[in-house]
Amino acid sequence: MEVERLAAFLALSEELNFRRAAERLHVATSPLSRYIRDLEAELGVRLFDRGTRHVRLTGAGAALIPHAQEILASMSAATRAVRSASGEPVALALGVRVLSPAFQREIEQVLATARPASRIHAVPLESSVQVRQILSGELDIGILLVDALPAALGSRPLMRETMGIAMPDTPANRALPLVRPRHLAQLRMIAIGSSQDVPTVAVRSIGGDYHRESLGSVPGLDIIPGGIRSMIASGGYCAFVSADPASPWNAAILGEGVVLRPLPASFPKPVTAAVWRRSRTAPDDMGEFIGALRRAFPAPVEL
Repeated sequence: MEVERLAAFLALSEELNFRRAAERLHVATSPLSRYIRDLEAELGVRLFDRGTRHVRLTGAGAALIPHAQEILASMSAATRAVRSASGEPVALALGVRVLSPAFQREIEQVLATARPASRIHAVPLESSVQVRQILSGELDIGILLVDALPAALGSRPLMRETMGIAMPDTPANRALPLVRPRHLAQLRMIAIGSSQDVPTVAVRSIGGDYHRESLGSVPGLDIIPGGIRSMIASGGYCAFVSADPASPWNAAILGEGVVLRPLPASFPKPVTAAVWRRSRTAPDDMGEFIGALRRAFPAPVEL
């Protein structure tokens, strides 16, 4: 099986849209379609059901995903091992979720000290996308919000974030020592973490009580820049955010008409971790970088 065909298959299996998959691979849709047809002909099965308005994986396509990921990850590891043995500089593909610039620089500096000749290419990506790209070998290491990770991935916790809640800036809200679920009874929750990778562990566990007591939730993905702040300031909305003043999300959400109030100490703290494929821990692959992260972060930073 050719690498290009497998890469095309994985991109389409995730996007389920030929145009988006082609854009991701930086190719036109016609060669992408050809790669898929050739792979299906090679395997003798249909990998996708394709209609005028839909693309869906078949059972055979779903079965191929972990094998395609393993092959592409092995190819990436082989390339790195060969370059390392030859003394050539190594390029590290690093995925990063939204972080404060200072914390991202700290992580990149730690990685750079592991192998000074390496070139670090940091790409901002949502956590779920990073998981898929680490599995496929598109990313070498990801810095992402961890939840339940596939068994093929290893991780090192780097940071635990204290959460707060952005609320309308009223005298009553400003006076709250801690926000309890009942305080959201007249507010609607903006679910900004659903697609934009804000650390909203709030939708699970203890945070579920806050959602149940609120008037319901609205997705925040398509809200225009500055719109979340305006909605909260209007008096009818709230949102979970990091309590860290340096969080980039706070700059976009907090401001006039919005107050950040604390949550109980028992409220869950989202964990940001470095994540890699377990099969890539050899010294001539990711081993030196992983070792540097483990030494630099014996315990996660508490924010």
